[in-house]
Amino acid sequence: MTVKFDRILKSEEETALFARTLAKWIMKANLQDCKIYLEGNLGAGKTTFSRYFIQAFGVKGAIKSPTYTLIEPYELDDRTILHADLYRLSSPIELFDLGLLEEAGIWLIEWPEKGEGVLPSADIELKLEREGEALTVNVISQSAVGDALLADVQADL
Repeated sequence: MTVKFDRILKSEEETALFARTLAKWIMKANLQDCKIYLEGNLGAGKTTFSRYFIQAFGVKGAIKSPTYTLIEPYELDDRTILHADLYRLSSPIELFDLGLLEEAGIWLIEWPEKGEGVLPSADIELKLEREGEALTVNVISQSAVGDALLADVQADL
């Protein structure tokens, strides 16, 4: 069963609520490994969503965009969150050099299409499209883990 739904987020507060709700259900399920792919044009809100998602796990301080570092890891007591931005990759093969493919954890990957053919399949795919202040998020599960999470998230929103 694939879970699909769209959300229109009319403000940054609604984006924060959506990100925190997804994080809450990952914590309730005690997931240690989950791949969330974020697609959308520049300025669509991928990094903003990621910041609120990461903060929901209790990470304090600034959440840096991984545009130049490519990967920002967040080591928590009970899990690892890996926030990656693949925009600057010139080839999917570069993922092997980054070591990202060997890492277990909660992955937030911006621009996953840059790793096509090398990245493993996502559990959840978020396609973001900004129109003015409103952000439309097309949410699609890509695995049994994603199905279960998104069913709970959708019922909770």
